[in-house]
Amino acid sequence: VTVSVLDESGRPLRGAMIYPWYFNKPKKGNPRIHHLNTSGIDRFHKTTDERSLATFRSVPADQSERIQFWARLDGYYMPRTWPGISGKVRSKVTLRLQKLLPISGRVTFPNGKPAANIDVQVAGGGYQVDGFRGTARTGADGAFHIAVYPNQFYQFVAGNRKWASPGVTAVILNTAPPEITLRLAKTTRVFGRVTTGTQKLPVAGRYLQLYLRDGSLYYKLPKEARLPNPSNSNQGVSAYIVRGGR
Repeated sequence: VTVSVLDESGRPLRGAMIYPWYFNKPKKGNPRIHHLNTSGIDRFHKTTDERSLATFRSVPADQSERIQFWARLDGYYMPRTWPGISGKVRSKVTLRLQKLLPISGRVTFPNGKPAANIDVQVAGGGYQVDGFRGTARTGADGAFHIAVYPNQFYQFVAGNRKWASPGVTAVILNTAPPEITLRLAKTTRVFGRVTTGTQKLPVAGRYLQLYLRDGSLYYKLPKEARLPNPSNSNQGVSAYIVRGGR
């Protein structure tokens, strides 16, 4: 199977790492889940050459289901689609990557001074299958930079154990928005206890999550400020930040 990797304009991309996801052979493996996950096996990782091509010579000829190929390249991402093959050894598959969009922002203390070495969490969601999650850290001038998926609704939050900013949301299409500004405030300690049973015995080691989310934020925007939805998808759009502890 020969795989070609192109950008959104159809230009070939050299140096992209490609791998197949599942191999499925009839009556092999678990009767309910008879597949081999090849994504973590280096032998099945190939890199596109100067013609943007990579050839896989070990694809089962009796592949019973279509194969999903994935591509990775710095500065790009692959929207989740399902190009695949089924039972064709000498097939050709074309994958298209999109450029990540560079975003800049700034974090300040309540007095307006730049906040250095502060973590920034970024979460996005839209009508694509995959949402975005990423982190950045501010420099000495309080600035941060991160590359994100275009065409999603985003939430930005900054903080550490002593300082935290309210979430700032933005709809980001195919061009970078104005600089995102996050203003810190003193944190508030949230604490409690987890117990089990009628005797309320303490439970140790359980993973707890705190979600910063409001499912109505996106829908409070005027329609002209929302994401384009050409396929009339009914998928919910939200962007939420998650913090965890034990």
